[in-house]
Amino acid sequence: MPDDLLSMDDLEALRRDVEKATGTRIYFGSDDRLRLEKLPLDIPAVDHALAGGFGFDRVTLIIGEFSAGKTLLAMFAIRAAQRRDLSVAYVDGEKTWTPEWASQLGIDPSKVIVVRPRTGEDAFNAALALVRRRIGLLVIDSLASLRPRVETEGSESEVFNAVQVGAHARLINRGIQDLESENSGTCILAINQLRSGIGGYGNPETLPGGKGQGFYAWQIVRVRRARFIEDDGRRIGYVLRIRVEKSKQSEPFREAEVHYRFTGEIDEIVGLIETALETGAIRRDGVNYYIDDVDPETGEVRTHRFWGRPRLTEALKSSQELREAVSRAMQRAPDMTV
Repeated sequence: MPDDLLSMDDLEALRRDVEKATGTRIYFGSDDRLRLEKLPLDIPAVDHALAGGFGFDRVTLIIGEFSAGKTLLAMFAIRAAQRRDLSVAYVDGEKTWTPEWASQLGIDPSKVIVVRPRTGEDAFNAALALVRRRIGLLVIDSLASLRPRVETEGSESEVFNAVQVGAHARLINRGIQDLESENSGTCILAINQLRSGIGGYGNPETLPGGKGQGFYAWQIVRVRRARFIEDDGRRIGYVLRIRVEKSKQSEPFREAEVHYRFTGEIDEIVGLIETALETGAIRRDGVNYYIDDVDPETGEVRTHRFWGRPRLTEALKSSQELREAVSRAMQRAPDMTV
């Protein structure tokens, strides 16, 4: 080993010198500013799948087919952000936003900035300006809807040549790169659509804008509509299935289900029980279900026993303390880590 290499004792001076010379933010690995803050959605099953929630200072990609529930998941995030008094902006490329639906989901639409861009460049310029002002939550709906300016303003030949060389893919990848580099705390959710590619070989699914966006994403969350919820043959809602296909804070491929009704209500108890059973927060022995309630201050354990799932469900619905005990047990599970 060469004798003139810097030792660990020289790191602080090195950090200061390089930071001063380059103007680049440089930290030690243990610096509190590098610790990840998360936005929980207050839906226990989903928060567990996300290992605590969506990350601040990160870009999360939400993908799925049409009418799968991508925007609905983003709306849950907006509701959670407003509960924490965070500012919210919504880049509405698909003209999805309606105040009535937002209100039905528990969102205050008067406290949300809605951007209606004409071109993709307009959308990303507005998003960058909002991120630089440190907006709390930014939702882009959707990347697939953002058209390059050359497609809207150029001549026919210019549009044809631009499409041929992938103007849309360049727009999206450059825009995501810019947001990533300029972000200093905002939680960014970018929605994109899954489509079928041309040709019969390999995976037929493709993302508008190419694969590059996936490399910049801190999480990739895939949303599916699993099945409809029916009452006397009438569809009153559907089950939203969420799968984390990429995660830089936990193991991937966690899943969660949300029982959503068209009235805007969520049956959180069903998803809570399923996830708690998977993580061991609720134990099952035959027809009996057990919940260990650990006092956070004394560590004293009190075990609750329920005969049959209907009684377990009813107890969780009627007791906030019991739901909190299950949530704490899920957080103590070995895989609930960053």
